[in-house]
Amino acid sequence: MISILLVQSALCQALLTACWSSALIAVGALMYFRLARQHSAAQRHLSGMLCIALTLLIPLKVFFAVLVNGDVPDALLTTTEGFAAVVPPDVLIPEGSDTLALAGWISVFWLAGVTAMALRWTVAMLYLRRWQQNISTRVPPELSAMLQTLRQQMQIRRQVSLRLLQERLEPWTAHLWHPVIALPQQVLQQLPVQHVRAILAHELAHIRRLDWLWNQIQLLAETILFFHPAVWWLSKQIRTEREHATDDLALRCTGTDPLILAEALTMLARLQGQQQRGRNSSWQLATVSQAQDDAGKGSRFRQRIMRLLNQPDGPAVRFSMPLAVLMALSFTGGVVVAPVLPDMVLKATQIQIATAPEIPELPSLPELPASPTLPSLPQAPDVPQAPELPAAIPPLSESEPYQAVLAQLQNDPGIRRHAGADLQFGKPVYGRIYIREHWFEPGTSYVKYHIPVSGSQGTAMVVVHATKPDKVWKVDSIDLEALPKPAASAPA
Repeated sequence: MISILLVQSALCQALLTACWSSALIAVGALMYFRLARQHSAAQRHLSGMLCIALTLLIPLKVFFAVLVNGDVPDALLTTTEGFAAVVPPDVLIPEGSDTLALAGWISVFWLAGVTAMALRWTVAMLYLRRWQQNISTRVPPELSAMLQTLRQQMQIRRQVSLRLLQERLEPWTAHLWHPVIALPQQVLQQLPVQHVRAILAHELAHIRRLDWLWNQIQLLAETILFFHPAVWWLSKQIRTEREHATDDLALRCTGTDPLILAEALTMLARLQGQQQRGRNSSWQLATVSQAQDDAGKGSRFRQRIMRLLNQPDGPAVRFSMPLAVLMALSFTGGVVVAPVLPDMVLKATQIQIATAPEIPELPSLPELPASPTLPSLPQAPDVPQAPELPAAIPPLSESEPYQAVLAQLQNDPGIRRHAGADLQFGKPVYGRIYIREHWFEPGTSYVKYHIPVSGSQGTAMVVVHATKPDKVWKVDSIDLEALPKPAASAPA
């Protein structure tokens, strides 16, 4: 059974690993984006998606490695409940509660953040569903014919549905297997036909590139690693490259003039600015408006328009000083804390066993009267002599498995930590040996011993399990059970 302390340790180590690994991945992505100007926007987008996938896979690998393999101190596997059977509760003195509290608060903070991000994601999906239920399904025939023509030009085999928005001025695409394009009604009324065609081609390019799926992967990374600024910076760069790659695909497949697409985006942004002036839109989908998330400053939107007009080698990648400081702090914290976390948890789970109070001697019982003499029973018939038994079986303490196990117990650090120095092992009070016949472990011998041990810090009962898979006895697990101090014997 997996303990809560083991899960907390695995989660803390995974989060600390994400702190420094995500920072390194973001630095590598920054160098790639600055040097790979000759690469296409689609290649840069794919490289960015690989980077953000690594930010997820590395901490997940650490989490499951710790959780499955138990790569944590042995003290994590022992709790105070294991000693309650032999030691009174007031004798157990936990140490390092501050470390356990810190690990607990880290887990609570991460779970609260993930819950908030998942709620944001869920509300966005419900908001999208409400839009789909309220939008009009009446599409002019000429617009449907234009959509089918563009779909054939872009070689999209899936059927694409077209809907018209009555209120919002933000075109968007949704779903993967049955994609839907929502186009504002005012776009048809205020934009020329060639501009409408350019916007439809751009949205179809999103469908052709499966951008809905890539956006969901980004949202998953933002939900799990919400605390890391490198993930948000990398996600922003990926969305910028996605819009550039979509523009390139739309222009290449439909033969649209870049100037027409730039004019369409500019007019659409102007209409959106007029409608959204005085309010802030919090929920955005994978559409054209994601490339102008800071349209108030005009940096990325102007960069996109200039790219359509001038076709530069690659987009400018920005890396602000506050972001660099936050990433440096997260990297330093992860590198410094991650190596010492197992020792911190080990100290937090150590238990001191105090000397139990002496039990007073019980009063002697009164002497019982002599029992009456029973009548003699008839003599039993002679029993045939039993066959001679084989040679006596050697004592358990002199057997070969016990000697091999005892040699390994004498150097075990866990026993020395609980019992102290000058270890002395007594004779085993219980032993068992048998041979497994499982299909995956044919002929593997197995032993279990209960061995008393005493040292400078007290006495304990060692419960040891050992196997002999390859002609050599190997100790698999060691459990310690503290023993009360034996009562003084009565005088003879």
